[in-house]
Amino acid sequence: YPLKVVATKPLISPTVLNFGTAGLGGIMGWCVVHPFNTLCVRMNLASASGQKLSFLPYMTSTIKESGFLSLYTGLSAGILRQTCYATSRFGLFEVFRDEMAKYRPTDIWSRLSTGMVSGGIAALISCPAEVTLVRISNDNTLPPESRRNYRGVADAFKRILNEEGVKTFFSGSGPFVNRAMLV
Repeated sequence: YPLKVVATKPLISPTVLNFGTAGLGGIMGWCVVHPFNTLCVRMNLASASGQKLSFLPYMTSTIKESGFLSLYTGLSAGILRQTCYATSRFGLFEVFRDEMAKYRPTDIWSRLSTGMVSGGIAALISCPAEVTLVRISNDNTLPPESRRNYRGVADAFKRILNEEGVKTFFSGSGPFVNRAMLV
């Protein structure tokens, strides 16, 4: 008796798989990049007060003063950011590219425009997570009387929302969206 091959529906749709792998890849990459991002955020904020800083000496002094694990402060906010940003950036790109391919050939211009639109939307979606990430990452560098002492990403998000309003999550979103469109 010959075997019958029955087509079955996949357990996970290709679209969900694209979004999921994009988010997972972004999260894994972020775990490596996070200490460097934390140092860069802190250096930028410190240099705004007129200090001249170099990366290696700043990193060394930060680790001596606060310990290596202090570079992972705000990791949960970074993971939230990647969940929003990487997932939507790559996932939307695939969806938009495939949809555009129904109407015109996939060429450099359709890929470029699709990438810009998906990057911009992803940045706008992830603005609240980005603000939360910067706040948590920098909180320990503030004078004790100015610290917010967030207990985690959920606490920071809730407090920013309640104390400062939704608008705070999108302040500075223009440059962030423009950067994401270029990337």
